[in-house]
Amino acid sequence: MIVDTGSSHTIVKPNIVTHCRILGTDERYHLETAREPSKVESLSERKSQEKIQALVNEIKHPEKEKWYSITLQVAVPFFIAGLGTIGAGIVLGNVTQYKVFKEVKSLLILVPALLGLKGNLDMCLASRLSTQANLGNMKSKKELFKMIIGNIVLVQIQAIVASCLVALFAVSASAMINGHFRWLHALLLATSSVLTATLSCFVLDFVLISLIIASHKVKLNPDNLATPMAASIGDVVSLLVLSSWATLLFQIKETYPWVMGVILGCYICVLLPVWILIVRKNDYTRKILNNGWTPVLTALVISGSGGLVLDSAVDQFSGYEVFQPIINGIGGNLVSVQASRISTMLHKTSEKGVIPPNTKQWVTPWTALFTGGT
Repeated sequence: MIVDTGSSHTIVKPNIVTHCRILGTDERYHLETAREPSKVESLSERKSQEKIQALVNEIKHPEKEKWYSITLQVAVPFFIAGLGTIGAGIVLGNVTQYKVFKEVKSLLILVPALLGLKGNLDMCLASRLSTQANLGNMKSKKELFKMIIGNIVLVQIQAIVASCLVALFAVSASAMINGHFRWLHALLLATSSVLTATLSCFVLDFVLISLIIASHKVKLNPDNLATPMAASIGDVVSLLVLSSWATLLFQIKETYPWVMGVILGCYICVLLPVWILIVRKNDYTRKILNNGWTPVLTALVISGSGGLVLDSAVDQFSGYEVFQPIINGIGGNLVSVQASRISTMLHKTSEKGVIPPNTKQWVTPWTALFTGGT
């Protein structure tokens, strides 16, 4: 049997009798474990019998948080995240008046996709590390260091690939809408996109990791705190980085266009292969590098469509761009908390591909709203 503990798996050999079965019409969940010493191996380190027993007890009797505890923990970062989205809207309203945004119209197509990309990658990192913290996998400093390095480098790989695809989409869409193509604008867009995605994610990842470790040490649930905090400053940071790099590159695009080519070349031909090698040797991120692209690319398609709407709406409705981060951000903040909590619950109580017994997969909206689905 394999017990999933985040990205590492605990392998119990056949002479350890471990089995789960569902009995009766009420689908009662039974877990019986007979243990023998020194027969348990882990991909990361050798697991003790005490850890296995603690995991078994946690599966049998998962700890339930009080509703008021969840409310208090979520309310503060959610409020801060709301202020962050308002700030992002104000910043977006200001930067659209810059000369580079007026000359390079495809930058507006890029904005929602880049903000969504940053949110997707950073919130996924926050959710992964929060789950690892709740599973108790952050006690070893060596494993914690491997976990942090692997996830940061993984996000950088995803940011480079996804930002290049976003830039390609924005250039193509702008060329079809405006009826002309300028290669310098395309080069500026690609360089600005890669620089914004990688630098903003790099800064935010360290903030999130520090928050997750600190909240775990003070006995707060990182699932409730990390993802809203990622949204609180992420949009503002991304917009400031994008507008700064776009303005700088716009000023040198005629005289030193080779600079943009060198920057892209360093990212794609030097950094990307090195980072891929690092991630492939990391137990915590190897599988995500191979199998984690579908949700990221799907989200890019949706965000790119939002960019087309923003590009057309800015000219028709004055002040529309100020509300774009607010409208997009509020729902995403709450859903990200819910998704992170569900992910942790599934890792704690079940194996991959197995839905825990007595799980309600569908409840009416009013039941979920007023009773929490119970």
